[in-house]
Amino acid sequence: MPPPRLVLAHATAGRAVLRWLRVTLCGRGRVPGAGPVILAPNHLSQADIPLMGSASPRPSWYLGKDELAGGPVGAFLRAFGMVPIARGTGDAAALARISGLLAAGEVITVFPEGTRSPDGRLHTFRSGVARMAAAAAAPVVPVGITGTPAWWPRGARPALTRPAPATITVRFGSPLSPPRDVPAARRRFTQALTEAVLALTGQEHAARFAPVEE
Repeated sequence: MPPPRLVLAHATAGRAVLRWLRVTLCGRGRVPGAGPVILAPNHLSQADIPLMGSASPRPSWYLGKDELAGGPVGAFLRAFGMVPIARGTGDAAALARISGLLAAGEVITVFPEGTRSPDGRLHTFRSGVARMAAAAAAPVVPVGITGTPAWWPRGARPALTRPAPATITVRFGSPLSPPRDVPAARRRFTQALTEAVLALTGQEHAARFAPVEE
């Protein structure tokens, strides 16, 4: 059961985010209503982080780079379910917390690209989602986000005005069953997840990892 602060943030701030951004939501009913679930969206903008916390039909935790955890914005993001992680270090404490949350039947959002796309294409997914899904026996829901860079471009501040209606869309796909916890099955799963997200976004696929931002 998510803590009261996360339930409150999802019910209040989450609704406000969706209204302010005039978000179009598709397929929310595909997210299982109980038990552990991993949401796996593409990542185009910093707006994707609060957007996913708002768009999920259930309160969701997510991994976020620890540089975002400070100050007023960091306090908001943590209240919205962010689990800070030191990227590139194999942050065992953060990963253990995520594993514990999945074991408790929570919803976790993980961006499989590991960082924002530098060029708008969908970059090669890293192995973390498949590993988490296999270890927790958790279904994975592919998610396609479109339009967020129009409101909050990479390398810039968010616009002070609201985006036009239907600019931003979040599409939830059908859940994928977790893979067996062996390398070949995890690779096949990651490929299937990539194809599912591509179908939801219409992005071009870049067959390489996105460089992790400093």
